[in-house]
Amino acid sequence: MQQQKGPCMKPRRIGGGRSSRYEERRPTRASQYAPEWSDSAARAVFDGLHVSRQAAGQQIVEHVQCMFNDVPRMHAFIAKVSATLAPRDRQLVGAIMALHQGRVSAGSKQNSAQAKLLTRSFLRPLRCRASRTLDPATMVVAPDLSGRATIRSFLAADPSTERMRDIARCPRILAGLASWPLDLLEGPGVVVYERAHLRVQRERGGAPDAEFVRGLVHIETLPTALASDSDHYILVERGRSPRFLTVQEVSRCCGIPDASPLMRMLGDTSILTPNQAVACLGRGVHAGVARQIVLSLVGRGLVSPTLTYGSAYSGIDTFAAGVEMALGCNWRYMFGSELNGRRRDGLLAAWSCRGLTYGSCFDDSECAAAVGAQVVDLWVSTPGCEAHSKRNHLRDDDIQRGSLGGVWRSLEYVRQKLPRVVVVENVAERSMVGAMTGMLSRLDGYTLETGDFDPPTLVAAPVSRERQFWLLVRRD
Repeated sequence: MQQQKGPCMKPRRIGGGRSSRYEERRPTRASQYAPEWSDSAARAVFDGLHVSRQAAGQQIVEHVQCMFNDVPRMHAFIAKVSATLAPRDRQLVGAIMALHQGRVSAGSKQNSAQAKLLTRSFLRPLRCRASRTLDPATMVVAPDLSGRATIRSFLAADPSTERMRDIARCPRILAGLASWPLDLLEGPGVVVYERAHLRVQRERGGAPDAEFVRGLVHIETLPTALASDSDHYILVERGRSPRFLTVQEVSRCCGIPDASPLMRMLGDTSILTPNQAVACLGRGVHAGVARQIVLSLVGRGLVSPTLTYGSAYSGIDTFAAGVEMALGCNWRYMFGSELNGRRRDGLLAAWSCRGLTYGSCFDDSECAAAVGAQVVDLWVSTPGCEAHSKRNHLRDDDIQRGSLGGVWRSLEYVRQKLPRVVVVENVAERSMVGAMTGMLSRLDGYTLETGDFDPPTLVAAPVSRERQFWLLVRRD
């Protein structure tokens, strides 16, 4: 669907029934105003109303008016359209529709013309907000299943030659694993102890049986790595002492080849500690998935095999490792941005060989230097996902809105410089997907595609890391 133009596209706040002078008039009025629509909530309701009115054979105003005069019917509609929305958006839909239902119901007692006018007052801001978003096309990336790997294939022949966190300094973990019946294992497996320990306490009262332990030890596919200094992979095997996976083993799990500049940086003891290195990998994109995305862009003629590259929320930039895998050394890393000083040091150390310099390695994706950086062929943004991750039990609406606000401000680079192709990555969670899709669809001059990809199905890698990707291609 093409983005609509006209008065609804003016850069103003569009609420659930607010005028553009809402804040100015509010102190002098006693009227109750509806909350402001979010992009995802407005689109879900708008699309849902058109589906239901077509099924009923009614015009949209007539259909909405009938729904507002039938409260159980309205509640059933809200439940249906809210099924794919985040909790905050579900609450928003309920609040806005309940307020307008009261208005229309009261208006119906006066006369039909008043009820129709109030129904239109509900539809107008809804239509305006929904029209500001695009229906994204499906992002298609060809899989490469030729190199099917196993967890065993990532393990070092001699772990002592690689960087490793000393498990002897974690007696609590060793004592916990010693109480598990691990002697029944038939081969090497991986445990993420902190997550497994919680399950043991909650589901087995601290004393797991053999069958339960089998479900805690990952033999075929590793669970998603986390950006945590403590929640790391531990190798367990019958007859051998447990140990943490080495930094290089975790890197290989994340799709990074041994010859990559990023692997060389991660092996350097002077830049990141083993804990910091593994936590950085837990924040990154699977490099094999990134490789397939880049190959798709080149195959479609959207970018050149000698592309220029920039990034935001860069971390140590595992997506760049995918660029390297796809293109070799023929690309140029023009600029990046990373707030954390240690990660920024790692970013520069890894990618200075591809052109990244101290002066082009910014500490904030929202700063003037990052927003004003030169135009590149491919700009990649991988914002932190902690605020939206389902594993974050402390997430709340304010934190999520704050994180999305930072992403929107960093997109000023795209609005000003119009890079040829933009790739954005984050968790495939409802609270993120709808909001990010709505936000990115507001960028003028681009087409939008989106898709979710997971390493096992896209590149036959035995590690779970399902992520949503958004692709913006400039209309030339």
